[in-house]
Amino acid sequence: MNITEYHSPEKFLSVLKNSMSASSDENDFMLGLVNILLQDPSHFGTPPFLATVEEQNQMKLSAFLTPPWPLLLYTKKNTCLIPLHTSGASKTTVKRTLK
Repeated sequence: MNITEYHSPEKFLSVLKNSMSASSDENDFMLGLVNILLQDPSHFGTPPFLATVEEQNQMKLSAFLTPPWPLLLYTKKNTCLIPLHTSGASKTTVKRTLK
């Protein structure tokens, strides 16, 4: 599992556009907020937290946070990020990257 934090709204938007489903109801809100950041980086008053979680080279989750506003998450249906129960031999590897 790879967690990538983006300091560039442009890079984050590129990943979102390549990974999100075509259903506009599910993703227009997050895409709109990222576009606001592109037009005015100081619009929300605090630096944003922009991140994705990928597994096997597929985006499983994206996160958008601009305090004091709530965390916005997007995930595709039927996505399991971390197993709730693992056997003693099974371990989840997490890699964090900054872009």
